[in-house]
Amino acid sequence: MANYCREQNKKFLFVITPNKNSLYAENMPNTGISNPRQDAQRLHKALSDRQVAYLDLFALFDGQAETLYFAHDSHWNSKGAALAADAINDALGKPSHYFRDPFSTTAPHQ
Repeated sequence: MANYCREQNKKFLFVITPNKNSLYAENMPNTGISNPRQDAQRLHKALSDRQVAYLDLFALFDGQAETLYFAHDSHWNSKGAALAADAINDALGKPSHYFRDPFSTTAPHQ
C-alpha cells in the first residue's frame, strides 16, 4: 500500500493505535496474551525496515493524565479521538487543533 501511494505521489501513514488494555492493563484480567507494546515495537521495526511511514500513538496516549477511552467500552472518547486526529493530521502535514478545542461533558456512553 505504501509503495502504491508513493507511485501515485500520495502520502501513506500506518498508524499503530493502542487499545484500551494495552494502556490500562491493570484494569484488565490476565489472559496470557502477548504483550501489546512489545508487538507494537516489533511492528514498528518491521515498518521502519521497509521504510514505511508510521505513527505510534502509545507514547502520546500514555502521556495524558486522563483516560481517553469510554469507561465501559474499548473505544476512544471524544478527547481520545481528537488527540489521535491531531497527531495523524500533523504527521501528514495537515495540522489540526481538535484536542485544544473545548469539550463539553456529556452523558456516559451506554
